[in-house]
Amino acid sequence: MYKAFNSDLKISGYQFEIGKTYESEGEFGHEFCMDMQDCFRRHDLTSRICEVKAEYIVGKDKSNCKKITIIRELDKQEMIDRITESEYAYLWARDIGDEEVMVDRVTDSYYAYVWARFIGNPEVMIDRVTESKWAYHWAREIGNQEVMIDRITDESQREEIEKIIREKV
Repeated sequence: MYKAFNSDLKISGYQFEIGKTYESEGEFGHEFCMDMQDCFRRHDLTSRICEVKAEYIVGKDKSNCKKITIIRELDKQEMIDRITESEYAYLWARDIGDEEVMVDRVTDSYYAYVWARFIGNPEVMIDRVTESKWAYHWAREIGNQEVMIDRITDESQREEIEKIIREKV
C-alpha cells in the first residue's frame, strides 16, 4: 500500500514522518492507494511516495484507514519500476524524463498519439495507434496519412484523409 506526500512529507498541512504510526479520529481517516500508480490520480508525479501499512480500513472504496504507518519512502528507481500503465508512462516521460525507459510502456492508442505529438518518436509510436479516433488525429496532425487511412473507420474522417492524400500527389 502507498501514500503520496508533498516534498516536505506533508498532507493538508499535517506533517508525517517515516517510521511513525498515525491514528485518525475523523470519519474517513487517512487516504492510501493499493497500487503506487493510483497515487498519481490525485497527486502530481513529483510527489514523494511512501510504502505504508493501513489498518482499520473504512469507506466503500477501501482507500481510507483509521491507522496508518509510514514504512519507507520509495526512491525514484522504485517508482519507475512500478509504472506499467500507458497514461503514467507518458506523463512521467513528459514531466520527469526517462523517455528511454518509459517508451516501451506506452501501448494505448491515445498515449502513443500524444507521445508522438508532444514528445517525439513517431516512428516508434506509429504501430501502437490502432484505434480509429487516434489514427484520424495522427493523420491530420502528425502525417503518415497513407498508413493511418486503413485504421480509420469513420467514413467522413476517412474521406477527409483521402482528400489530403490526393492533394499531396
